[in-house]
Amino acid sequence: MNVAVDYIWFARDDWAVLQSNRLLSFFHAQGLGTYGNLYTLAGRKLGDDHSSGLVAMSAVAALAATHEIRKEFVAELWQTPFPAVGAGMMMACSTCWPCCK
Repeated sequence: MNVAVDYIWFARDDWAVLQSNRLLSFFHAQGLGTYGNLYTLAGRKLGDDHSSGLVAMSAVAALAATHEIRKEFVAELWQTPFPAVGAGMMMACSTCWPCCK
C-alpha cells in the first residue's frame, strides 16, 4: 500500500508500477477471491485465510498498477462485506474518531 500511495502522490519511481503489477499478477494467478494472506518466499500458500484487509491493500496497489487485471481487484473490494465489528472495536473507533460516536 505504501508503494502505491507514494506513487500516486509523487510518481517519481516507475518501480512502484512494476511492483504493483507484479503483486497483483501473483495474487491473480493464485485465484481472485481465494488468494491467501501468507506465503513462503517460494510462493507456496501457508493458509486459506483471505482477509478483507488484504483485499483492500490489493485494491490500493491497483492505483499504481497498469495491468488490466487491476480493475478486478477494485471490484473485489467493492463486493467485500465489512467484517462484523464487536463492541470493543466500536469503542476503540469512537475514542479515536469523534465522528464515530
